[in-house]
Amino acid sequence: MLINDINFTSTFHDTSEFKRRFQINTGISAVDGTESGDIPYANNCFKPKEGWRELSASEADVLFSSNKKPHYNRTVSIHQLPESLKSQFKSLKLTECTKRSDLLQAFSGNPEKVQNLESELYPYLKRFTTKSFEYNYLSTTPPQRETSSAFFNANNDLRLIGLHFDRSETFDLADPIMPNKNRIGINLSREERKVYFINLSVAEIRRTLIEEHQVEPSAIDMVNLMNVYYKHLRHYPVVSVVVKPYEMYIAPTDNLIHDSTTLGRNSIDVMLSYLGYFNHIETN
Repeated sequence: MLINDINFTSTFHDTSEFKRRFQINTGISAVDGTESGDIPYANNCFKPKEGWRELSASEADVLFSSNKKPHYNRTVSIHQLPESLKSQFKSLKLTECTKRSDLLQAFSGNPEKVQNLESELYPYLKRFTTKSFEYNYLSTTPPQRETSSAFFNANNDLRLIGLHFDRSETFDLADPIMPNKNRIGINLSREERKVYFINLSVAEIRRTLIEEHQVEPSAIDMVNLMNVYYKHLRHYPVVSVVVKPYEMYIAPTDNLIHDSTTLGRNSIDVMLSYLGYFNHIETN
């Protein structure tokens, strides 16, 4: 059963179409170290279970927020880019790129177009925050990976990390507010992105582990949080949501378990990411 904690919202006029983008499963499973497409997982990783279905009416009631002022760190929202920004990105022909080097060349080889793009993109993103924000990364992921996030280990080998929390900032697990930055992720791909979220904040996971599963507070920290979560809460559902090309999500990725997938895709996944204190409605 879903807990009413982190909610989802959008600025779309067609709310029924937005809700049809969601699917739900029956939890997470441990990865046994096998490869996913082209690279293996690191140790102690987790992925969503297979077996997805549409949301029930009661599940939708829990997930979707009607709050006119959604909390920046308790909400995931999806937004369509303005048509003028879409045109700017399309002028770079990013959807024709088949590998990361193509993508980097598309940006470096078109300085004037990139300058024009940035002169419109930054003021648009500024509408969602009263504070400064920063470019984070431009990611590319090949098709057919069951999860997307990866890192280079001590041997400089690329490894998938599976479902995870980001660690853009250090924080106190006991802090119910956890005033960390959240993330904007812009889909610059040719195809839809499918993103996984578990709608439980760090504070709610900690509360549930302590109060309902009698886990000692001292046994919960950011290093072992995913392992403790799996031991006690692995049957809690994962939600999958579609982000279409030239749409962006705003999500508190330090504060909820997440990842994405490229299963079923034929082209590379491209995401442009920024970190800041972004609201889910335009403030400027």
